[in-house]
Amino acid sequence: MIEPKFNYERIRRLPFSVRTFTFQFDGWVVGGGGLFLAGLAEDVLDWDVIVPPSNWTEAQHLIPYRTPSNTFGGFKLIDADPDGNRIEVDVWAEDVGHFINHQHRDHQALVQPRYQKILMLV
Repeated sequence: MIEPKFNYERIRRLPFSVRTFTFQFDGWVVGGGGLFLAGLAEDVLDWDVIVPPSNWTEAQHLIPYRTPSNTFGGFKLIDADPDGNRIEVDVWAEDVGHFINHQHRDHQALVQPRYQKILMLV
């Protein structure tokens, strides 16, 4: 198994919304984006970000009016990567502990870029 580690080049290339939700509002990247940032996947198809409920009210100010909702009670944004390629970002309010206790995948990485933390669920 590959050891997870921070890949600073990948963190530097986060879409603007993902960078803002994680650095300004203490959000965590989960799903495929978490595996990508931890160096455990070669690409990312979309980004999933959970924001602590205590920061959700403020974080919602970044979400454009009439942005569609997603399955998790949050929002599905369209952003761009640093190369200008369109990419989807799902963002919702959820506590990390709740996410860990209720996730349904065997192999999961939760990454908090601001504090350089990686939580692996195997």
